[in-house]
Amino acid sequence: MATEVREEIKGIKDDWAKNMRGYMQTFEKQAKNESLTLINTRGFLKDDDTEMGGT
Repeated sequence: MATEVREEIKGIKDDWAKNMRGYMQTFEKQAKNESLTLINTRGFLKDDDTEMGGT
């Protein structure tokens, strides 16, 4: 997943892309250490077909 995101934002210099690169780097570091990673989904629309979605 992190690799796909990195490819999608390659070459984009906007602030949101810089932030996303930082988030992905943190995610990969935590995953490597087998840390529990909580993803904040507040602000995302709630959907009925998955457990992902806003609160």
